[in-house]
Amino acid sequence: MVGACGLGGLADHTYLWTQASAQSHALLRHWLGHYMEQGVRLATHASVHLEPSQSDRELELALEALAAHQVRNVTVLERGMNSSGLAARLRNGVNTFLGLLPEDAWLIWADVDEFFTWPCNVAQMLKQTRLSAACGRMSDRLAQG
Repeated sequence: MVGACGLGGLADHTYLWTQASAQSHALLRHWLGHYMEQGVRLATHASVHLEPSQSDRELELALEALAAHQVRNVTVLERGMNSSGLAARLRNGVNTFLGLLPEDAWLIWADVDEFFTWPCNVAQMLKQTRLSAACGRMSDRLAQG
């Protein structure tokens, strides 16, 4: 992507959180690779809440993708939770994670079909402007065919 340089000096302070379905194991693997390339330290700075599908194999593949990218903070949710229960679990999960982060932390909260990038000078921009939020670009990745 043009102008996409990764997190640079912000990597120590940037965390990643998502809730994903095990059915999306192939996209999850790609998503993890993207954020690793952006500079997110997946082993220590990522949290994934994984919704199991009805297929044990899909769950196994999703867990393999997380292990391959060294994601240690993984929560496997209960099977068969209704959508209102999942919404509450999502909200509680991200709020709990936010509460554990250092005060100077930045959080990327992205679904597995959301691939954010930042301008090359994002760290400098944030330091100069003393902003508490930044906008990024997102590219949806769709398979051809």
